[in-house]
Amino acid sequence: MLSSRLATFRHSLSRSTLSQSMRAMSSGSDLGLDKLGINFDGTIHRNLSYDDIAEHESKIDEGSEFANGRWATNGVFAIDTGKFTGRSPKDKYFVDQAPSTDHIWWGSVNKPMAPAVFDKLQDRVTNHYSSLDNIYVFDGFCGASEASRLRVRFLTELPWQHHFVTNMFIRPDPQDLEDFEPDFTIINGCKLTNPDWQEQGLNSENFVAFNMEENVAVIGGTRYGGEMKKGIFSVMNMNLPLNGVMAMHCSANKGPAGDTALFFGLSGTGKTTLSADPNRFLIGDDEHGWDDHGIFNFEGGCYAKT
Repeated sequence: MLSSRLATFRHSLSRSTLSQSMRAMSSGSDLGLDKLGINFDGTIHRNLSYDDIAEHESKIDEGSEFANGRWATNGVFAIDTGKFTGRSPKDKYFVDQAPSTDHIWWGSVNKPMAPAVFDKLQDRVTNHYSSLDNIYVFDGFCGASEASRLRVRFLTELPWQHHFVTNMFIRPDPQDLEDFEPDFTIINGCKLTNPDWQEQGLNSENFVAFNMEENVAVIGGTRYGGEMKKGIFSVMNMNLPLNGVMAMHCSANKGPAGDTALFFGLSGTGKTTLSADPNRFLIGDDEHGWDDHGIFNFEGGCYAKT
């Protein structure tokens, strides 16, 4: 029996993100995974089409603790994310080092982590990835404005997580991937926990840790997909203002006359509902930027939990 606390993903057949010939041609060294500490010679599934993702999701071992997904009768793949049905803000850390330390709003949400602790967590996650037979890689963009967007890469072990970021972020055209170099990479090690958390002075065995100088983040202990989305948003919220672009936690829509409305508020206060006005054009429902070219959505769409 699935938990009622589900994140859902529609199985869309409308677009393949890459031709069949391109999906299997990337190797770990081609993608520079060795630079992250991942020595991998298995199969890399890069930017799969929705049809291919559905096939991979259908092959999940039903007996596995991490299967946690089922196809619903209406064509939705429903996920049980376990004990984490939302983000774990007390387990979020940034490496305390120059120059980023002067640009982070330190506090109960953005907590400091020693570089040596981050290195140990990254080694734990990358060693795990080096032992796998299959890795899913999504390369895409965060930010609809080409002048301000971030090239992002997500490494995941579970096909539904690949599905999640394929939905959430701006999917590239095939030619965009030929010389793709990510500005930031997230490695999702959700199956791992940190056994040394107490002696390292951390909150728990779970971790969402960012190294802004190395442009990489690692996740462990939580299956909640929103950690990947909000993780990249945190990077955008730091980088954009440093480049003269306003980052905003808001929804946005556009009227027939070209006027734009912004709706600010904490999560759960109605931004999505207010932006979905049938008489206006939806821009996005969560986080946006405002640069010299106008208002732009961070995402490739909208995200509403059920």
